Amino acid sequence: MYLDEQLKFADAQALTATGVSTNVINFGFKGVGSGEPMSVIFVVDVAPDATTGNETYILDIQNSSDEAFTTPFSYGNFTLAGVPAGFTVALPIFPNAAISEPYYRLNLTLGGTTPSITYTAFVIPSSMVDTYYSYADRITIS
Repeated sequence: MYLDEQLKFADAQALTATGVSTNVINFGFKGVGSGEPMSVIFVVDVAPDATTGNETYILDIQNSSDEAFTTPFSYGNFTLAGVPAGFTVALPIFPNAAISEPYYRLNLTLGGTTPSITYTAFVIPSSMVDTYYSYADRITIS
């Protein structure tokens, strides 16, 4: 599968505190209610740290009417604690196939003593979710 660089939220982005995705995606329009639903593919590159057992990881999708995310709307609230490296989840980016605002990003809320996670995330059509597979680095498929 080819991935469009303009549809990547993050590529091996490491976080040790609450933060947003490296990239903001501007879909460039507002109020669209038809078309193919889209999904965020979120891949854990390096497993979330759980050294002290009190670390928390919550993933949200945020959208906004402006690129500065002055008043972001968050949805998703997906908990990532305890997932292994290579864990992949698909989250619908446009609930009910409707785009409410043009700007989108991911927000990860990290808590606890030593939180850290590395992830990659991008957007694909929801119809392709079942065909996407994530493989660990340096694996030869024959």
